[in-house]
Parts: sequence; structure tokens; C-alpha cells
Amino acid sequence: MHVIKQLRRELFGIAIDGRPGRLEDVFPAWHPHDRLGIIVVEPFGAVGASHLMQLAMVAYYEARQSRRDELAQYPEVYVFHVNGRFGDFSAYDMWPARKEVFVSGGPQQVLDALNDRAITRVAVPDRPPVAAALHVKDVNSAVDRMTDAFLYSPVGDVVDGDISICGRDGRSEANVTLTLDRETVLRTVGGERETGRRAAAGGRATPSPKENDAEWLARRRARLDEVDASVRLALTLRRRSAQRRGAVCETYRRVDLMRGLAGLHRA
Repeated sequence: MHVIKQLRRELFGIAIDGRPGRLEDVFPAWHPHDRLGIIVVEPFGAVGASHLMQLAMVAYYEARQSRRDELAQYPEVYVFHVNGRFGDFSAYDMWPARKEVFVSGGPQQVLDALNDRAITRVAVPDRPPVAAALHVKDVNSAVDRMTDAFLYSPVGDVVDGDISICGRDGRSEANVTLTLDRETVLRTVGGERETGRRAAAGGRATPSPKENDAEWLARRRARLDEVDASVRLALTLRRRSAQRRGAVCETYRRVDLMRGLAGLHRA
């Protein structure tokens, strides 16, 4: 549950159409029941939307301060893996495991999954749109509830992006490293187990709920090789090459909801 303390709006610089912006410009009128959903169709594709996900987490906690303390909880941000298993995102505090949704089928099944989880803002990969045969009532339900749709790129930079979110220092990349770097993941899993043992023995260390969760530790290790190590390494190097002073700028394009729904296809 580290993002409660880790993420603050001050970590990110925002520009809208080239002009300085604020969190409220990215997520207008964010309310306590908003939920962001990220559609993923390739290995660790959502890494390219890291800042959007993390900014949504900031908005989630700012909506109700109690979520950071007496009602501490994980943010309502979801990753939807479409027709594949594309890597473990639990390092972003996508937990419990239900926050990562594995969808088999076509656009209708993806739309069903979004509706089932009452997603209110959605980010889809920037690809040519496909007109799918979606059930009208399901589309109506989504349009009635959703307020924002964004296009993102797995590399972090979309064509004709109108939203820029830049990390202001290396802290904005911490969850990316915990997700992509295999050796860091292994050290994290081993380290958290040791932390849990020390805590149980009366030591000073106090593990956070997720990291002391046997289910999380087992899933983290089991999913370690879900994406080939060579792919993981290539993505790590690509992300590092985009860094300036340890941080990365990502761009997004806001689109209307129907354009967003036209991006729910797998390929």
C-alpha cells in the first residue's frame, strides 16, 4: 500500500495543449467513485500510461483524505489484459488481484468487463479504430457513466498528444522499475518475506499490508516469467533511454467516448 505515501500531485508536471496545467485539467470533476481502466494488449503496455495511472491514484486519494489514513485502501485503478497475460502490475498497488482483469474475446467482452467494474474513465492503446458490433444497451450504459477516454502509447508518446504528464524526479519511476526490472522484483519479493519474518519476531520493521500478504508474494513470484526476460529487459532499456534526470515525460490524447470504445479490440 506504498502509493498512499509515495504519490502526490507535486511529483508530476502537467501541460495541456502546451500550456501549464493541473490534475483537474486531466481529470475534470473527479469524484470519489471515479475509476480508471487501462486496456492492455501487449507485454507491459500500460507502462506507457504510468503517469496517467499514478495521477489517477493521486486524484483517488485526494477525493477523500480518509483513504490515506483511517480508511486506508488501494486505489480503484484497473488493468484489463485483453486475450493474453501481459505482465504483473501489482507493484503499482493494483491489488487485490481483482484489479487486474483478464478478458478473453472481442470488444463486446472488453466492454462487458468495463461495465461490470463501473469504470468511469478509460485509456486505450493508440491504434486505428475498429467499428465493432457492440450491444447498444451496453454502449449506452458506458456512455452514461464514463466521462473521459484517453489514447496512450506503450512507449509513452502518442501522435498529436494534447496532454503531457512529466515526472519531476526519479520517484515517479519507482513503480516502473519495480514492475519491469526482474532482479529488482526478485529482491523485493525476498526482502518483503524477510521483513515479514522480522516483524513477526518483534523487530522494528512493519510491512505494508500487500507486501506481507502471502497471496501477493506467491502471485508476484508466479507471474515473474509471464513476460519473457528478454522482452522485459528491452522495455527496461527503452524506458531508461527516455529518462531525463531520472524522470520521463508521457503524452496522451483525449478523445470522445465512442472513439475510445472503438479501441477495445485486441489487434
